[in-house]
Amino acid sequence: MSSFLITYDLHKPDRDYSPLYQLMAGWGAIRLTESLWMANLRGPAAVIRDLVVQQVHPRDTVAVVQLQQGTDWATHVAKPAALAWLSNNVTPAEIAA
Repeated sequence: MSSFLITYDLHKPDRDYSPLYQLMAGWGAIRLTESLWMANLRGPAAVIRDLVVQQVHPRDTVAVVQLQQGTDWATHVAKPAALAWLSNNVTPAEIAA
């Protein structure tokens, strides 16, 4: 399993996106921001992207980025569950004092 960021811009706001949210829930994804989720999944990123694209409008933007251990990250006013996920899955190479 690898850690992935899954993000999207929904360009058609009046559409029902509950299938997308159900997909994320089924994957055990954690929401970092309104349209950015994090999950441990089997890749590759293109397969994950294609599964997400099936749940959104064809004109919506979707991006999937694989995270690596040692990737630096920082947050501000993030939800505790998102912070815990980042801490458990993407530990920076060096932690600042």
